[in-house]
Amino acid sequence: MMKGRAGSDSGRQGAESTTKAVGAAGGAPPRAVADRHARRVIDALARLRCTRPLASTPAAGDPASLRRAYLDLLKLTICDLIGPTTLTVLPTPDGGVLSRELRGELKQIRAIGMDWPYNGISMGGLMRLDDLDRCIETIANERVPGDLIEAGVWRGGAALFMRAALAAHGIEGDRVVVVADSFKGFRRDKGEPSAGRSAGLEGMLREIEYLAVSAAEVRENFARFGYTEGFEFIEGFFEETLPRLKGSRRWALIRLDGDTYTATRTGLEALYDDLVEGGFVIIDDYGWVEECRAAVEEFRAARGIEDRIEWVDWTCVRWRKGSGPGREPVRPPDLPLEDAVEQLGELQGVVNPRYGLELAPTPRIPTAREAELTLSLESAQAELAGMRERTHALNAELTGLRERLGELEQRCQKYEGALGRRITRRLRRAASLVLRHVR
Repeated sequence: MMKGRAGSDSGRQGAESTTKAVGAAGGAPPRAVADRHARRVIDALARLRCTRPLASTPAAGDPASLRRAYLDLLKLTICDLIGPTTLTVLPTPDGGVLSRELRGELKQIRAIGMDWPYNGISMGGLMRLDDLDRCIETIANERVPGDLIEAGVWRGGAALFMRAALAAHGIEGDRVVVVADSFKGFRRDKGEPSAGRSAGLEGMLREIEYLAVSAAEVRENFARFGYTEGFEFIEGFFEETLPRLKGSRRWALIRLDGDTYTATRTGLEALYDDLVEGGFVIIDDYGWVEECRAAVEEFRAARGIEDRIEWVDWTCVRWRKGSGPGREPVRPPDLPLEDAVEQLGELQGVVNPRYGLELAPTPRIPTAREAELTLSLESAQAELAGMRERTHALNAELTGLRERLGELEQRCQKYEGALGRRITRRLRRAASLVLRHVR
């Protein structure tokens, strides 16, 4: 799920960088700049071998072709990649989110599962769903027994695809897809969210309400696709719920998407012993979240697991129980992990406002609320213009009054001077008369 690193230098640029980028989003950047950003994204994706056609296999008359076309269309729908554009959600340092549009080649960011969807019901992207498809096809063809579980489901897209793929291959039978999540985001207790190595990451993620999706909403998502049975919901934090499943059933596939060290290690400790030979373990955040990778490596070392790790895309990995030892895990294009992370950080900068870059400007249709606010703004602007005109008229009238007052003051001063002179002459005459009388 996690698309970024807690505590990275770029992530700590803070509100100042975010304010700058969000403010820039209000006006379209030059077309050439936007095109250059998009080209840089696609070039980096190509270097990482992380591009994938955004299209379904065409359907023919045979059952296998129809099944393939159905599952391909389902992946596109789950990822909200059916239409010409899609909306992405961007986190802000204060725990809020913003939405932006992905159009054209930039939709490859969704295909590789590197953004948070606004409408899509999975963050995994097409490449991870493709691999999940292949795993379930293998389970069907080789008759691998056991249930399937996803721990960390968000809106339920991957779990929904598991259920649909089982049905498409005709092997749902008594199998159950277990859907495990807190269904209320990360721990929101005061103080440290959990002890140890997960505290920092959980502390950041728990502030983002967007990540909290209720079980009722997940069930509604399943029902819209026609799937209301074949699921078992396990609600609660992993440390409290997953250990109770140990020894209760067999697993054909375990998919862990809990991001943190604690969630990943807890899932492996609770579920791995019940994974059958030939079953699959999928770790969503192995490549991008360091503590998730540490949990996997420490668990495998402690258990002496030598089954080869296979890369699914830029961050997701899997291994098959009993497949045997292999070479050390490397990036898909045989790049050192640090180089791959640097390139992926460049991509993250294009879709995350913390890094001060912008997406390409695209035409858009306003929402009803935006249209309502536009009308209100126009009305307020017209009223403000009228008030400015009235203020201007009042200022002109006030200036005229001041001029008249100045004229009156000058007249008064002249009158006072003339009056004073007349009074003075009369007083002098009276004094002269008095003096004459006294003499």
